[in-house]
Amino acid sequence: MRRMILIAIAAAFPAAAFAAVPSTQPGIQATDVAGPGADPVAKVNGQPIGREQMTQLLLDAYGKKLLKVVVSLEVAKQQAKAKNLTITRADIDDEEAKSFPDELRKLPDNERVRLLDDYLERNGFTRVEWRLFIERQAYLRKLCSNLPPPDEKLVRQLFNRNHGERVEVRDLEVESWAKMNEAKKRLANKEPFELVAREMSLNKTTAPLGGLLKPFDVKDPNMPEDIREAAFLLKKPGDRSDEINYNGRIHLLQLVKRYPPENVKFEDVSDKLTAQVREIQIRQQMEFSLRTILAGADIEIFDPILRKQVEKDRPAEPAPGAPKAGAEGK
Repeated sequence: MRRMILIAIAAAFPAAAFAAVPSTQPGIQATDVAGPGADPVAKVNGQPIGREQMTQLLLDAYGKKLLKVVVSLEVAKQQAKAKNLTITRADIDDEEAKSFPDELRKLPDNERVRLLDDYLERNGFTRVEWRLFIERQAYLRKLCSNLPPPDEKLVRQLFNRNHGERVEVRDLEVESWAKMNEAKKRLANKEPFELVAREMSLNKTTAPLGGLLKPFDVKDPNMPEDIREAAFLLKKPGDRSDEINYNGRIHLLQLVKRYPPENVKFEDVSDKLTAQVREIQIRQQMEFSLRTILAGADIEIFDPILRKQVEKDRPAEPAPGAPKAGAEGK
């Protein structure tokens, strides 16, 4: 369960969005921070470590990563202020609670804090970054709080997904037929499917779980049709599908369990499911709103180190006279 909880935290606070930034000045050595600076942050055998040099190194190593969070928080704040919206400490606490999966919320406070700290430390994040991220999300939620109620069709889809007939499978995803043949040889030699998927699957989310996917129904829109159809052809736990060529990858499924329809009435759970669908829609709108606000923001970076890091990520401008994207054929 601990692994599932950490993966759920990762979904709320994606590591890829704040990946560590390699140094833009690889020649800098640790000894460069020592000097006669008037405002030292520390001393080593009487030799001061200057604040200015230390600040430059921190900016070089972590500046862009933290700047992304700070800038996104600032634009969300400005947008909320323009709409006369404010948030409270309670809003931030509520947003943090919503960022945790149900399993984590049920744990004692000290265990929940320990798991969060473990995730942050392993991915190179700090509590400061987590706090800024949650505050930003609270502002975005406030901006998106006026969404209309979800359509009943979407609620019924979630009902079928949670309470209708479902299957649970493991998915081994590889990049070529040669890799698939290698995987099938290992399976023919009685290696467990879970082990082969963990070591060979390209899906970074499911590979640590031995390729295990969440249970899904035959019409789940979040699952590719080819995968759904192949999964529902499997009858007994351990059965394997034929290879599935989907989206440039080769897949092999193994059935873990079939879940028969549950004896649950839609009316008895519709309020809970409606709230879940609304939360999904709000999170999607929050992500869209952030991208829109950032795209329209006038962001100036004055620090030369940060500016160099950000400009390095910008796509190159087309050469004079070169056609712009989407202009072909016009």
